[in-house]
Amino acid sequence: MKKILKVIIAITVHINCYSQAIVRGEYFFDTDPGFDSATAFIPGSGNIFNTSGLSEGYHFLYTRIKDSDSSWSLTRRKMIEVFTPLENLYAVEYFFNEDNGFGNCQGSVFPVQLPDGLFTINIPLSDIPSDHDTLFVRVKGNSLDKWSHTKIAQVFVVVPLTLVDFTGIRKDKNTALLQWQTQQEIYIHHFNIQRSIDGASFTTISSKPALGKPYNNYAITDDISRIYQDKIFYRLEYVTDGDIKQYSKIIEISPQPADNGIVIYPNPAKEYITVYGLTQPGSYTIYSIDGNKIMTGFINHHILINISSLPTGMYVMQLVQAGQTSFKRFIVKK
Repeated sequence: MKKILKVIIAITVHINCYSQAIVRGEYFFDTDPGFDSATAFIPGSGNIFNTSGLSEGYHFLYTRIKDSDSSWSLTRRKMIEVFTPLENLYAVEYFFNEDNGFGNCQGSVFPVQLPDGLFTINIPLSDIPSDHDTLFVRVKGNSLDKWSHTKIAQVFVVVPLTLVDFTGIRKDKNTALLQWQTQQEIYIHHFNIQRSIDGASFTTISSKPALGKPYNNYAITDDISRIYQDKIFYRLEYVTDGDIKQYSKIIEISPQPADNGIVIYPNPAKEYITVYGLTQPGSYTIYSIDGNKIMTGFINHHILINISSLPTGMYVMQLVQAGQTSFKRFIVKK
């Protein structure tokens, strides 16, 4: 097959105080045969440069022009690649991390090409490493039985899963119930259930293997008895067989029941607090905001509780009356 190179060349000539007509342009590859001895071309137009005498690979194309005073411009250089286009493609191979050599990477027989030369290949999700998003691809044609250059492409993976619904409710004073329904769990390996107290930093609290059926129902319970924030946030992390991860929407629930009119006074406090609104005697436990138990005791209406030993900070009081539990926060300020 004859190899030609079509190049549009823009050459800027700096003229000092006068202008001269350009009378000749010439080009050559790799080796300069001397002025007026290279191949002529017409400057300023699209030019077809014949590369039939060049071997395949990279070469240097040189161009220059001459004016009516027989003065030559500087010789400009541009790197080019000469190759024979592949025809009748029949094989393709790809890799992500390491090139094992031509013909030794993941590959398949070529599908039928479209009239415009486009084609589609299917790559299993399990072949895509979780920490790589760059795909290397090359094809092979039977006209010369050779491989093309390796091309680079960006990979964007969409996990084939339909999350129909994801909900969370407070089941009782100590338990949250999380439920979700899915469809089309193709290549999904498992679900991680994640919790957060600020809606930003999540921790996995449980995992569920994927059922892989056309329609799937899941449910778990979460112990929230030691969580004292106003809201708890949950999300699902679904993980494929190739360890690719995506996330559901974030849902939130309130971890604590209503306070039933119970009030801690004063709040903030320095040395003593009093609990108002108790309907009968009970017990109390005071926790630091990170869940450490500080003190316990029995309590009745209007009884003072000495907190003078507590440092400045936020605390949570757990109150138990006749088997009913409520929580109240208060601040110690010295």
